[in-house]
Amino acid sequence: MFNMAWFSTILLLADEAAKKNNAPEPPNLLIWMIPFFAIMILFQFMFSPQKKEQKRVAQMKEALKKNDPIVTAGGILGTIVQVHTDRDEATVKVDENTRLRMKLGSIYPATPARDSDKKPDAEKA
Repeated sequence: MFNMAWFSTILLLADEAAKKNNAPEPPNLLIWMIPFFAIMILFQFMFSPQKKEQKRVAQMKEALKKNDPIVTAGGILGTIVQVHTDRDEATVKVDENTRLRMKLGSIYPATPARDSDKKPDAEKA
């Protein structure tokens, strides 16, 4: 089978051959780690804004309450009727007689219309 004496002999012969050929020593481990750390720092800066946005959306979802206007991931507009935080879902009123139960992960607060988005009342004049 496998004899430890043969293995150590092979290692000694390989070491002697490397010394005879004046083989260069391997580079320092720290030099090999510099690109790795640089890539880690780069990824930290790339994904940091994404984490901030996820935190902001999570805070907005936690602040959802009754009668808040919302929009779902599918584009359905509605109003919150009831929030069930224990089940991570909410009941959304879409029409007078239509209510949907939806997961909080697919609900986003509807942004209020800005003054610049409103149409001027020039038609009334």
